[in-house]
Amino acid sequence: SQNPPHPLERWQQLEELWTLAIAQLEQIPESNVAYPVAVVKLGEYRDHLDAIRRRTVLEERAEENVAAARLAAQVAGERQKSATNLDEWQQAHASWQLAIESLMRVPGGTTGAQAATTLLEDYTPQRDLAHRQQGREQTGVLRFRLATEAADRARVAMNQQRWPEAIGFWQQ
Repeated sequence: SQNPPHPLERWQQLEELWTLAIAQLEQIPESNVAYPVAVVKLGEYRDHLDAIRRRTVLEERAEENVAAARLAAQVAGERQKSATNLDEWQQAHASWQLAIESLMRVPGGTTGAQAATTLLEDYTPQRDLAHRQQGREQTGVLRFRLATEAADRARVAMNQQRWPEAIGFWQQ
């Protein structure tokens, strides 16, 4: 267990080894001359087992968060490839953001933390690209709405034969 991080499988193996060692010490009868040493070692070994179990939980959490991030990134990439409007770009951006947030929840000192750092370097530019395109799409939607409103006003002005006003709205 020295020099972590270790993969989840290694932590699970270590947990089994400490559990086995504890079980063997528990078999020593009180009448045995080694019993006092066994009692001391039992306390130490149980402490080690508890520490290993905490590390196992951290590594499991790290793996879950990295897996969730990869899944969200896959969805984000697919959405980004086919995005053609504001709603689709918002969904792509939200998926990239979800992937990044999953990576940010990866506990430090785990093998998942190393993977998270690498993936963050890949995902952050993609999220930023989707964010910029989302902004462009929002600007386009706003400009289209303003142009449509100006055209509607121009038509009203034309119907009322207010020609200079109609021309101004059409120019808008």
